[in-house]
Amino acid sequence: MLTLFFTIVFLAELIVAGKIVSVIKQADANVCAINTQVCEIKPQLKKGMQSAASGVKAAANGVGLVNKFIDKRKRELYISLIKGILSIVIFIMIKKYPHKRCLTIVDVLFTFDNILKA
Repeated sequence: MLTLFFTIVFLAELIVAGKIVSVIKQADANVCAINTQVCEIKPQLKKGMQSAASGVKAAANGVGLVNKFIDKRKRELYISLIKGILSIVIFIMIKKYPHKRCLTIVDVLFTFDNILKA
């Protein structure tokens, strides 16, 4: 009776081992299929990543150009404001002191401004 018990247990273990081996073979086949797909997709992924990197670089370059443009415009605005304030002060001085010397100073300032623009 004991021999029959061990035989049944041994056969059950063989059935379980066979099932485990078949599951492992299926998993191995699935892993191999996935590995093949990944190997085929690698060049496309690499190209996509390079395209994304170049897109990010182009966007960063665009932002840098916008910042430079805004800084340039800001500087021009400050210069225009300073010129406007100086012009108002000079014209107030001319109105207050109507001398020829003030007109000469204004002419010199505008000439100096024209020289700076050139």
